[in-house]
Amino acid sequence: MCPQPPRNNNDHTSHVLLCTSIFTQMNSAKGSRAHDISLQMIISAAAFLYEHPEAANDSGKQNVAGLNAALNVYEKFLAADPKAKSSFYDNLLKKRSEGKLEKEVADTCPK
Repeated sequence: MCPQPPRNNNDHTSHVLLCTSIFTQMNSAKGSRAHDISLQMIISAAAFLYEHPEAANDSGKQNVAGLNAALNVYEKFLAADPKAKSSFYDNLLKKRSEGKLEKEVADTCPK
């Protein structure tokens, strides 16, 4: 049996708490880049959790962080190809610009 390596302060055993409702809508959104954008949400939510281990039980903060990064990627794709437009992502961009993205996540995603 192999001994377990010693734990250090960089070990994280938390799991990303993605909102399946939003994530499912992201993957099914119209546009050729929906998968890439939703993948960015996962990566960014995980990065947020790594940087903020105190938010391990706060799905809202994790999802908002992931969504913000995903929306940034959507904006880059849209700038490169205006035909990549998606009403789902445009609605989230509007919510973000109005300062209502956190509320949207809280209303859509169960705790």
